[in-house]
Amino acid sequence: MIKISKIQLLLGAFLFCIIGNILIRQANPSLVLLSLIWLPNLLLIPGSLILNAYTSHKKISKWSFLVYAVGISLTLLMFSGLITNIVLDLKNVLKPLSSNYLVNTYNIVFGLSWLLALIRKSDFSFNLDFRKIKLIDGGIVFISILALIALLIMVVLGVNNLNNNQGNLLTLITLCGVGIFLFLSSIVRPQLLEKFYPAFIMLISLILLFDYSLRSLHIIGFDINEEFRVFELTKNRLYWNYANLRSAYNACLSITLLPTILSSFLKISDEYIFKLIYPIIFSLIPVVVYQINQRFVSKQWAYLSSIFFFTQAQFIYQLTAINRQGVALFFFSLMILILFESQLKTIHKNLLFLLFGFAMVVSHYSTTYVALAILFSSYFIITTLGNFIPRFKKIKVNTKLLSLLLLLAFSFFWNSIVTDTSSVLSTVIGNSIKNLDKIADRSFHSVFVKNIFFVQEDTSKNLRDFYGTVYSQITPTDKNGYYKRQTYDNYQITLVGGDTYNLTTINYPWLILFHKIIPWLIRLSILIGIVSLLLSLKRSKKSVEFTIYTLVSVLIVGFILIVPYISISYNFERLFQQNLVFLSLPAVIGFSVIFKNKLLNKFTIFIVIVFIANYLQTSGVVDYLLFKKTNVSLSNTGEEYDRYYTQETEVASLKWLGKNYTPTEYIYIDRYANLKAISQTDIKPERLLGKVIPPNITIGSYVYSSYSNTVKQKVFVEFNNNVITYNYPTEFLEANKNTIYSNGQTQIYK
Repeated sequence: MIKISKIQLLLGAFLFCIIGNILIRQANPSLVLLSLIWLPNLLLIPGSLILNAYTSHKKISKWSFLVYAVGISLTLLMFSGLITNIVLDLKNVLKPLSSNYLVNTYNIVFGLSWLLALIRKSDFSFNLDFRKIKLIDGGIVFISILALIALLIMVVLGVNNLNNNQGNLLTLITLCGVGIFLFLSSIVRPQLLEKFYPAFIMLISLILLFDYSLRSLHIIGFDINEEFRVFELTKNRLYWNYANLRSAYNACLSITLLPTILSSFLKISDEYIFKLIYPIIFSLIPVVVYQINQRFVSKQWAYLSSIFFFTQAQFIYQLTAINRQGVALFFFSLMILILFESQLKTIHKNLLFLLFGFAMVVSHYSTTYVALAILFSSYFIITTLGNFIPRFKKIKVNTKLLSLLLLLAFSFFWNSIVTDTSSVLSTVIGNSIKNLDKIADRSFHSVFVKNIFFVQEDTSKNLRDFYGTVYSQITPTDKNGYYKRQTYDNYQITLVGGDTYNLTTINYPWLILFHKIIPWLIRLSILIGIVSLLLSLKRSKKSVEFTIYTLVSVLIVGFILIVPYISISYNFERLFQQNLVFLSLPAVIGFSVIFKNKLLNKFTIFIVIVFIANYLQTSGVVDYLLFKKTNVSLSNTGEEYDRYYTQETEVASLKWLGKNYTPTEYIYIDRYANLKAISQTDIKPERLLGKVIPPNITIGSYVYSSYSNTVKQKVFVEFNNNVITYNYPTEFLEANKNTIYSNGQTQIYK
């Protein structure tokens, strides 16, 4: 048995801070040691000190304590950094986010937190008692944790192999190993393993997130390129100001101030702040979802619901590429968890709710708008039920109107006064209302929404429309304009096929099972689960508030599916992942209803198999093994790889272009190479033009040919909310422009 007193813990925290200060002031500190010391200093210790001053990890679960502590620490980092930035700017300090200022700010925050924990009379001791664990049980737990650590090491090695073109066997074994572990941990000795479910959830989530985030030696994904640009803008100037770049991205402290602070302390490569540190934070989100759900159902059911949450494709492949939403989603889930926390005083719950809410607001505008819609709609429904239905009058409502109004006021202040991101919301609402009569017009819905209903786009027609539109808009001239038509009359634009298949014409039984039957079975289960929760209100008042949240969430999801334009403006997959904070539990409850509440007995294996089958499809394992369809986490080929993977040769050529191009000239560059140019150069985005097609290319312009353009001879363009892949006009460029840079895999024409 290990006993650590309050004084010992406080001395340990103080020692960590002292060591961190010594290391960071050295000229060439060990990066590994610096990270080992400063990661807990930044992400855990300040929040733990404050939380321990008002409660104890003995009153709330250790994992709830952990996620609260990380949430508080991150909030303190962002707002203390913001205050430092503002105050020193007012004093005309040119670089208020310099390392010395940030270290001093941290020391002040740490000192205040440490003194607060010292003077408060709280139970701050920590006990670990291994004597109650039987030898066999301890062996099972030890093997389980060891297996996950092995899988974590394997995924890092496997990704490294892929990055060095050494094959995907290790990655494939790792992903299959995760599926096997999920199956066994769900059905073997639940009474023993349930104590370790949160640890399992965090480690598995981290494995899946690393599988994508660590691909390439550079950042990978879509939005992350613009996120990295505003991070670099803040870090290079050591100063954050929305006026420096009036962009919705620059309004998010989660991708400007926060990574700048982390980089200042950890001293690791800027790209690895996003690739390595952020996934560690995001791996706690499913843990929070588990903590929420186990308030209402058994730990085994909560574990299954968390599995459903973190095995979604948008969690595995999108979350680490949309860091601002990942941070905001973490705070949003903490807001919901704190609402149902029974071991904290009401005033402390309300303060933490606002603290996490304010952090969410400055992290991401869209997540905030969705959160406000859910919270206010649910509060209105709950209070209405209390006013009109007698049996609901005495229901304790955890959501407080004053807290919601303060959150709304701060959101208005940040998104309308400090920044102007609220204009984006106004535009989306206006366009949706204007196009309400086009509900049946599929061109006003996103590709993902259309795919849900297996509506396949006519890519050949899209290509013809695209070329016709470009051709009709150009008036060729001989000088300082466009090329004569006879120079490109021989250019035949054709589709370049990807490794996709038409979901409307699937004939293979296994493909039908994984891509049609299982997804729709899960969607049906969610709806049945919500109906079951609503019907349960007649028998119990325990989960009224949570049930209303799930109802509002599914209504919002349905609203986005139906109303035109919204799914184009706001990615539906991201919205769905946010709402899964509530909807993951109904997915489990629905199956229990289907099988007459025998889930914990006979049908546990069935639901586990369904969820794991869904995971094997979303992770790409099934498609790769059965149909040889590749994705970027399993292969160095395929459409996703060509779009998102950043090659070393691309970085080299883009940096050369950034140093040598004429700023007054335009650069023609395809859809996805454009993203890489944004993150890897200082070229102004307005100088980067898409539509790399002969009728659209001007005589004096640059043309950048990426890895996909040069090696794969394909070019990507977005047209009518669809990405079209067609043949790259290499012959036209070779005949009409000069090659001013080439490294074998990329080229630059002028």
